[in-house]
Amino acid sequence: MKRTKQSVWALVGVLMLAVPALAKVSRQIAVSGEGQVSVKPDVARISLGVRSSAPTVAQAMSQNRAAMQKVLQTLHEVGIEERDIRTTQFSLNYEPPHPLEKGGVEEGKYWVENMVLVTIRDLERVDAVLEQATQAGADQIWGLQFAVDQPDSAAAEARKLAAGQARSKAEQLAQLHGGRLGPVISISEMEGNSGGPMYMKASMREQSMTSAGDLSFSIHLQVVYGIE
Repeated sequence: MKRTKQSVWALVGVLMLAVPALAKVSRQIAVSGEGQVSVKPDVARISLGVRSSAPTVAQAMSQNRAAMQKVLQTLHEVGIEERDIRTTQFSLNYEPPHPLEKGGVEEGKYWVENMVLVTIRDLERVDAVLEQATQAGADQIWGLQFAVDQPDSAAAEARKLAAGQARSKAEQLAQLHGGRLGPVISISEMEGNSGGPMYMKASMREQSMTSAGDLSFSIHLQVVYGIE
């Protein structure tokens, strides 16, 4: 019985010590902050390539190789460096024979598709690159995107703005509730991007097929502060 009483009193002592700590921990405030920075893009990226067909694999490969070499040579001639051309897709497929609507049967054939991702660093030459590539034989063009090659500085500035907004909110809320802002307990971050941080405000240049517009880098912070 004596040992049981000692255990009970020990437990009470632990709880008495824990209650103030728990009360202190429970005094928290969670706020959000958002920072957004608009910058001009400095590169454009586009996927382009050649799709070829022939009755045999060897013929399809040969035709595609010759056509793609011509496209690549043209890209180099318009100022695209080797480091800015990267193969992203190469496929070979067989299309079996099938009946034609007007009668007869179309023979089976092999399809070869070769795609490269091209980075254009001189935005004034985007239209020229596209025109020259298509004239050289590129018959597949996908997903022109304008971007910032080194986005770290813009993201850092957006993060700084988001942190300042979050702290300002937290300080005001703490004062309104008779407290004082304590230390940061946790921080979580989300980038406002979809494949890259950005939405585009386009303003078309006269007689141009493309427009770079502005890119917006957005950072969203969720910050939990203690309240003293």
